[in-house]
Amino acid sequence: MTTVMNKLPLFGVLLALAALAFAPAVRPQDCPSAEEAPGPLPVIPAGPRAARVARITVAAFYAGGPARLRGDAAWLGALAARFATRGVRVVAVSPDGSAADLSPGASVELFEDPACVLEAACLEGGATSRRYVVAIGAGREVLFLGAPGCGLEDMLVRELGGDADRDYEARAQSWRHKLYDTFDEAPGAEAVALLAPLARRSPRDGLLNGLLYLAYATKSNERDAAAALLLRATREMARAPRALAIFADLAMRGDPLREEVWRMLRPALERACERAPTDPFVQRALLRARVAARDDRAAGRLAMQRRALMTATAQGCLDFATMLARAETPMIYRDIAEHALRRAAALQAAPRLLAAARYVVTLRCGEDAAGAQRLLRAYCAERGDYYRRNSDAWRFLTQVGTMGRYDWFAVGLVEGLLRGPEALDYFELDTAALAMFAVGRAGEAVDLQRAALREGGEQEAAYRDRLRRYEAFAAPGPR
Repeated sequence: MTTVMNKLPLFGVLLALAALAFAPAVRPQDCPSAEEAPGPLPVIPAGPRAARVARITVAAFYAGGPARLRGDAAWLGALAARFATRGVRVVAVSPDGSAADLSPGASVELFEDPACVLEAACLEGGATSRRYVVAIGAGREVLFLGAPGCGLEDMLVRELGGDADRDYEARAQSWRHKLYDTFDEAPGAEAVALLAPLARRSPRDGLLNGLLYLAYATKSNERDAAAALLLRATREMARAPRALAIFADLAMRGDPLREEVWRMLRPALERACERAPTDPFVQRALLRARVAARDDRAAGRLAMQRRALMTATAQGCLDFATMLARAETPMIYRDIAEHALRRAAALQAAPRLLAAARYVVTLRCGEDAAGAQRLLRAYCAERGDYYRRNSDAWRFLTQVGTMGRYDWFAVGLVEGLLRGPEALDYFELDTAALAMFAVGRAGEAVDLQRAALREGGEQEAAYRDRLRRYEAFAAPGPR
């Protein structure tokens, strides 16, 4: 836990979850951004590749540049191949109408939107990494808003098969967005109760199923349920490579020490990469599985062969570099990891994340502890006298977008606290325990978590749950 002040009390979290779960469902047509937006969406003019009778139009927006469109080309083509004959129109919208690497035979239209007028009308606030695909019904109502691999295919199957459930789609859409940002705050049992029925209705939703896996594995400690979900997800997503990649990435980042995770996911990801050889998300998920398996030979081969594909975006560069830093022998990847970070800087990666990645690569790949400490001191000094290391470390460790990527940086932050002259509060000890556990130092995590309980955390059920998890990994035997 970060601080007492910036966390809702358990009772408050329960009330908030209950209020949201039982509130009247928001209608999808009311809210292209799952918030509020005026009126129906505009018509996207038909091109020569348009479906003869379009029951649903799926539009994906690429104003940020061609790299994302190139990465989505396989997904767009597969979506069109599966649904175009059933009245689904698939459109890629970019300022210059760039065709990128779309297959010549794919039934994907390209639409030029130079001033991004259509994007502004369809996506409140513009496209983000989590929201840049919209599905529009015949009445110009929004049926889906999100990203590839996050439930669109399931929605289309329901809508086209006569099983449309607009209330469910709105709930799922809203919770994908909310839980991505607040997953840490949801207690285990409540998170499972909320996510399990949503995931059952959307078996090819990589995000919802990935969050449910993390709820089982890291919150409620339901190992059997987590294992069953792994098996079900690899089966259901066998023909949905992007969804599988999103699910696998979440499972491996959030539960990095459990061998059964990568053992079960790696074969499925190997097959997915054959189906989607140009999808960077799928390739990076396989790289993560090979790194987790401590198979440096296979990981290095994939990293070299697909480096350009996997580092086409700033986030891809950061993910690539920090992933290699988790290898059993990270120093062999020093040159390509450092090159990825230079490219991330050129692509204007977020400064906070770039600084954390530089620390991780310097420490792990460069084997330069002194250099890493200089980077850490500069990072902390830049944030001023009121900078809170504990809160920052907790965010790196628990936010869905950063967990499992910058764990060594979080360790650096908390080690500075542990070496300090002042005794730590119980919530700081809790953060330190999680950081140690995330990098495989389970014995230290157990000691720190027990101290957190002694110093005032005994009233926190989540603290006790985390201790049981750490103890299970610290004990000899299968994990």
